[in-house]
Amino acid sequence: MSDWNRFNDQFRETLTERNERLRTARLKQSIRTLQQLIADLSDDLRDEGADYSVDGLHQMRCRIANALPPDLCPDWLKRFRDASVVQS
Repeated sequence: MSDWNRFNDQFRETLTERNERLRTARLKQSIRTLQQLIADLSDDLRDEGADYSVDGLHQMRCRIANALPPDLCPDWLKRFRDASVVQS
């Protein structure tokens, strides 16, 4: 039985490895979110510019407010942050 446990233990993820894996996954997701946001905002760089509806503008403000870390989020934009983002 100890051979079996030793065999399994060599493939078991340590707490440090798990934390690193989760941290890396969160970082990759954050990068992907920011890249998508940049792609969506790039529409404003066209000569014609974006023409957001009232709901579309609100959604874009929420997305930007939630994507920014608290220290980089302008005061006027903080009211658009989700409560779960504000607490973390």
